[in-house]
Amino acid sequence: MQNAFIASLNILRRYTLKEVFVPFLMTICLFTFIFLTGSIVKMADTVLNKGVGLSDMLKILGLALPEVFSFTLPTSALAAVVLALGSFSQNNELRAMKATGINPLTIMIPVLMAAFILSVFAFVFNDQIVTSASFEKRKLVKKILFKNPSSIFEPNRFVKDFKGYIFHVKGVSGNRLDQVIIYQPQEEQPTRTIIAERGEIVASPDGGELVIKLFNGTIDEPGKDELYKLDFETYSMPPISVESAAKIQKKPRELRLDELLWQLREDNYQDEKEKLRDRTELQRRFSFSLATFVFVLVGLPTAVLVRRGELIWSFGISMTVVIAYYVLYVWAGTIANYGFIPPEVALWFPNFVLMLIGIFLIKKAVES
Repeated sequence: MQNAFIASLNILRRYTLKEVFVPFLMTICLFTFIFLTGSIVKMADTVLNKGVGLSDMLKILGLALPEVFSFTLPTSALAAVVLALGSFSQNNELRAMKATGINPLTIMIPVLMAAFILSVFAFVFNDQIVTSASFEKRKLVKKILFKNPSSIFEPNRFVKDFKGYIFHVKGVSGNRLDQVIIYQPQEEQPTRTIIAERGEIVASPDGGELVIKLFNGTIDEPGKDELYKLDFETYSMPPISVESAAKIQKKPRELRLDELLWQLREDNYQDEKEKLRDRTELQRRFSFSLATFVFVLVGLPTAVLVRRGELIWSFGISMTVVIAYYVLYVWAGTIANYGFIPPEVALWFPNFVLMLIGIFLIKKAVES
């Protein structure tokens, strides 16, 4: 009798995992497509209007996919368990389980174990794949910039990719820029401002500098005691040095775990802010990987308590949890970077909050 009961439990657990797996695949495809839609539209505009090759843009899209996947993985896991367990509750399957003496935790534990395995996978994926893809994407963007320098400009958007300059243009056509405004911040002085009717931008033959020529404009030149306004018909800006793709250094978020740990161990930082930045990234690498587990920990009992399996409810619950988590996560990262709270504490706070909520909800679900 006992062996038959155990066999029934195993069947039930496999059935539960199967019911969660199918919507998980569906939602991860859906959310990934939604996240990529903006990039696809932007890619089409860049290919059609800025002369960038389709193959280059497809490479950028492919390199952006791993980072998008790292965000959609926990969201999809949450939506899947809310859909599956909500369906169980709506169809009175959970009530039938309780009537036969089966505790709801019986079906929750294997799903939580699967979520934890996904979190381990997410850590390895984020550390090895996402970091490399992000770095390769940045290098590819630099190469495209050398071949087609105007591709980085978008109408009515501030461009801060060039050190020491902030650009704003109202129109872009090939290498021509229309209604150009250039801000040049200066230490202990007012910002230098250049306004031109139009401009032209080309890369130097060696690809290491950008040359910008402006036409029909004014320069607001700050002096010691007053501001000078200079009119010009033609003005050639000093060549803007651009770091080549071969010389690009990895940012903290592009470092693998071993590289990050080595950097912290060597401790060759120019100031404490750089070290704090790497400490924050190290904690972010671990804490964000656990998001899949904590999302599922909250989603399982929520689905049981809400007692609805409709997609609209599942999506609403998922988005509420996701938004709350990411608001906390951004806040935690900000205060960690500023040194208000040690990153070893701040970056784990969102997970801690959701874990407490999840444990409380599981208790309520078991007692209901």
